[in-house]
Amino acid sequence: MDVRKITAFVIAAVFSIFFLQPKTANADTTFNFTGTCTLDCTGTVTATLVLQNYTIGNPLNNMNFVSFAYHSSVFPNITVNGGNFGGLFGQFNSLPGPANVNLIGNGFQFISGFVSPGGWCAGISCSGDFGVNGQWSVAPAVPLPAAFPLFATGLGALGLLGWRRKRKAA
Repeated sequence: MDVRKITAFVIAAVFSIFFLQPKTANADTTFNFTGTCTLDCTGTVTATLVLQNYTIGNPLNNMNFVSFAYHSSVFPNITVNGGNFGGLFGQFNSLPGPANVNLIGNGFQFISGFVSPGGWCAGISCSGDFGVNGQWSVAPAVPLPAAFPLFATGLGALGLLGWRRKRKAA
């Protein structure tokens, strides 16, 4: 076997091992909340909670917190990030469905599981929006297709072979 063929094979193998491996999925999980207002706000409420390294069934804690966004007719654009954060309590059990989540941050409080399953409230000390129907769900993850690294390696190998043939013919 030619030394150049061996070198090309080794380069392609190293490239595929180190550069084309699927990236470890960011360990963030997005939880979506949808609720129906009963007092103060009108229509529906939506919220998005992003947690890091969280397993459903475990207690929530500040180490899990990444961000929280809340939208209603009374609070159109509330966003709480790590720097403006007071505390995160409760847990998710089985989703979709009601869950117990208490979040305090940036002068804003959100509690689901308030009084009854599915109940929720929002605002400083729950002085704003209220509802009796609320449900959490996990946003679907979008993984890198497993075949992509193999496909890219094959394209690279075909390109390398074509380049060598052109070079040899010249």
